[in-house]
Amino acid sequence: MATGIYGTTRPADVSVDDIDVYYNYTPNRETINNNIYKLNSSEILSYNYLPDDEQIVGNENLLEGLYNLRLPATVFGQLGLYTIYIKPKKFNTTIVDCSVLSSLPSVKGIVLDINDLPENLRTNNSLQGYRIEYIDSVSNDKIRNVVRYVVTANKVVPVSENVGNTSQKAIRYRFDNSGTLLFLQLTPSSSSDVKPNASPFITISC
Repeated sequence: MATGIYGTTRPADVSVDDIDVYYNYTPNRETINNNIYKLNSSEILSYNYLPDDEQIVGNENLLEGLYNLRLPATVFGQLGLYTIYIKPKKFNTTIVDCSVLSSLPSVKGIVLDINDLPENLRTNNSLQGYRIEYIDSVSNDKIRNVVRYVVTANKVVPVSENVGNTSQKAIRYRFDNSGTLLFLQLTPSSSSDVKPNASPFITISC
């Protein structure tokens, strides 16, 4: 009998609209083809639902983690080897600031401009759970193996404060639903237990 292990891994229930699908084709094992093609995820992916006897009235009843993948003959009609790559959709944006909250100076985070985000990600906590990867502004190369996850994302407005310590920023942020900026708290935002003396990636000077 198999023994299940409970943890933080769970079946995905991500929206099809938040998925990108790419594929690569080569006619045989001896041919190398580095061309990558993109597919419309909403046309080839669809949801699965619980059996009728397990349906809960008023619920969506998705069977999390299981999707139907349809491979149209117009694209996958040739003999050969196909590699299909399914990944979360991504978008690029610019970090406006790294700062703290006005009422809680110990809470650090990054600030994004709402106008740089897709329409469906401009509300409070719509970015919660998203993964952030960083691109070097000088070389334009992605900083490999450095990721952070969004814990909270709330609309804020900048406020100017008098601070006694010259190393602290005078511009801080206050929660305001009419703001055009989002303040994101990320995790991990502190040093790990393995390297307690290492500086966290999020710093006020970034």
